[in-house]
Amino acid sequence: MATVLTLTQKRPSQQQYGLDTFTEIYKCDATADVVLTDPTVPQIGSAHPDYEFMFVTGRPCYETGESASELNLIYTGCLNDDGLGNPVLPAQQNQDDTQIQSASSSRASTGGILTSPATLQFYAPSNVLTYVSFGGPGTDLPDDPTGTPVVITWTVGDTSLSIGNLVTDLIDIFFTLQVNLTSQSSEIVSGQYWQNTFRKTLIYVPFIFDIPSGPFVTLASPGDGFTVGDTITISGTGSATMVVDSVGSIFGGGSGIIAYHVTSDTFTVGGNLIPGSGGTGSGSLWNVLIIP
Repeated sequence: MATVLTLTQKRPSQQQYGLDTFTEIYKCDATADVVLTDPTVPQIGSAHPDYEFMFVTGRPCYETGESASELNLIYTGCLNDDGLGNPVLPAQQNQDDTQIQSASSSRASTGGILTSPATLQFYAPSNVLTYVSFGGPGTDLPDDPTGTPVVITWTVGDTSLSIGNLVTDLIDIFFTLQVNLTSQSSEIVSGQYWQNTFRKTLIYVPFIFDIPSGPFVTLASPGDGFTVGDTITISGTGSATMVVDSVGSIFGGGSGIIAYHVTSDTFTVGGNLIPGSGGTGSGSLWNVLIIP
């Protein structure tokens, strides 16, 4: 025999930033366990008979007598629809904030190598978009952050340099800007509504190089005494030839190799700290990576 439910009270509620709730309170002619196991009583996930975008998300039931109880049907969703078969969702919320980030690089955009990696610490601007979606996870994204990350420290090895025009120029040589996207979508009404948070953060990252498969030569140590135009050769399981494009030292005097380009490379197996020969200087060391 089906449980008889007698409606005694309604408690609709609308929130500014969240979904609506609607609680209906019923007197029942059966004990709580009978009411909650009766398949004719609305179940979790059942739609409201009058509001198609409200769904049962809770069913607390309380004993009120020997064979009587009180059932609370808690509906969550959207009370209003747009007349086109869609719920009127809460307004999206935008937030701007700042996160502390860091990045490290030893390779300049020109290919030059630092002996010790440079580490940049900075305040990264973020745009966050939070909203509720219906029928599946959201796809709307926040706008890209504007402005530029604010540098806190610039460190090479164990030495931090004061922030000035020189450091600003070095940042442009060793790092590039990139927008990172993170997302989280959580189901808040099973199969119906999702809470979505999307964050875009503007950060510094080391330059991204497009490296084809095969051998790849990197400078491990710049040596000294070199001249622009010098030809350097390394050999092992193959050979490679590099031409020096610029010399010097970013953090002092000297004429080590700063930038170079590879003119030939026949290595078949990688190697580390391979000494270079040729040119006007000495002491350069090279690594060879085999890119699959």
